[in-house]
Amino acid sequence: MVTMTRRKKRRKRRRTPLRVLEARGLKILKERGPIVDAGRSLYLVPSASSESYHDVQYSGGLWSCDCAYHASGHARCKHICAVRTMLLVREEASREVKNARVEIPEIRCTKCKGTDFHESTTYEARRGTVTVYRCDDPRCGHRFIWRPGFNGKRFSDEIITDALVDAAAGHPSPRIAERMKKNGVVVRARTIRRWISEYSDLMKWFAATLPYRTGKRWSIDEKHLKTHPDRSRKMYWLFAVLDNITGLILGYDVADDKLHYDATALLSRILEWLGRVPDVVIADKLNGYKKGFENAVRSRNPSAVLVADVGVNGRHVNNNRRERLNGEFGDCLSRARGFRSRVPGLVALHVLYHNFIHETGPSRMTPAEAAGVVVAGLDRFKTLIQNAALAAAGGAA
Repeated sequence: MVTMTRRKKRRKRRRTPLRVLEARGLKILKERGPIVDAGRSLYLVPSASSESYHDVQYSGGLWSCDCAYHASGHARCKHICAVRTMLLVREEASREVKNARVEIPEIRCTKCKGTDFHESTTYEARRGTVTVYRCDDPRCGHRFIWRPGFNGKRFSDEIITDALVDAAAGHPSPRIAERMKKNGVVVRARTIRRWISEYSDLMKWFAATLPYRTGKRWSIDEKHLKTHPDRSRKMYWLFAVLDNITGLILGYDVADDKLHYDATALLSRILEWLGRVPDVVIADKLNGYKKGFENAVRSRNPSAVLVADVGVNGRHVNNNRRERLNGEFGDCLSRARGFRSRVPGLVALHVLYHNFIHETGPSRMTPAEAAGVVVAGLDRFKTLIQNAALAAAGGAA
């Protein structure tokens, strides 16, 4: 009889829903006092029935607790839920910090940089209607056209940025040229490829100067990249690092060999740029990832963990978000045949598209917005190009 009672209790405990555990964890936070952060991903959670503490540890991408409920085989207990709730509150508090905004630049005189001007005239050109401004400063009086980043281009700013967005979304240059021709705009496919190379480098440089709030959990993986329509030619591998919290692509590299690749240079470049070190790096069992983690990450953060045996079980860490990024790369690059560059500008353009334009998640935020960088305007590529051109010329607004 006692055995049956114990079985019923054990069966009842196994059916405890997650929302109940989260409610009990929240009750611990409210009634039992604060959780002690002991460092190195160790948290001391006060017990709900005594004056003792339970040790909750996050190691190797897994949560563990010394309570009897977790030891009986459950993936989460109320103590783990309490710690996760506390961390979520911290993350929400950090997001309340003022975001960095990339505003649409203010129109200024190209000669004296003044803001007093009026529209002098307009005329019809091949690129559309062009507005000519005249500076109202009596010492200047300069007539100018405001097109930062697009000066000298035969086509309008919107035509160029629309072509860039289509290319980043995976449409080949010849198809983009055909679509534009139906709308009365005649442009060659090689001109679109030249725009991709020119503006991807400009926006990539400017995007690296922006401040991002990234998480402490990164993922790294590779994608097979075919850069020539002839299968007998050399293939390349695209390696990219993703921030699991925001979905931001932190960096990428291209190599012609997968088995002998070393991720040390890629990770070191990202660490020097961001100035922060992750606590967890998720990867597969490729030896180059282990070398890069030991040389670049663990040398700066001895308590960092490399998770190289990801799984799909609830008790394991998965790399699904990073694998989905490989699908995006495949959608974009599978039809982009013919470019000969080892690191084509199309890869950089798609990274910019993913970070600043592609909206994901239930909140419909871009990864850059989740990381605290908001780009103003409906045409975000245009805003980035204008600010990048002004910053490169030393006259950013």
